[in-house]
Amino acid sequence: DENAPSIYNFFQLNSNIYQFGGQHGSGAPGNGVLTPEEMWGLDKKIDDGLPAAGKVLAYPASSRPNCASSDVIATATYVLTHKGKSCAFVYLNDF
Repeated sequence: DENAPSIYNFFQLNSNIYQFGGQHGSGAPGNGVLTPEEMWGLDKKIDDGLPAAGKVLAYPASSRPNCASSDVIATATYVLTHKGKSCAFVYLNDF
């Protein structure tokens, strides 16, 4: 769904979130701490297995390369061939 909440449109999430990642300067924890394969495994166990949809959202490819394949919400997948720790994510909370 083109209008579904997505980290790609971060300010329209309108939800409480948990952020998971390595320290990023003095800002939010957004540095990669999981490989794309680890991230995909986590995502498919508790959500839909897609980096830009559902409640588990990987950071966009433009800000954290080699985790999600692109910034296109409808077609983004995890870059399972990349073995480095390039993924950080947010979890959308229900309350």
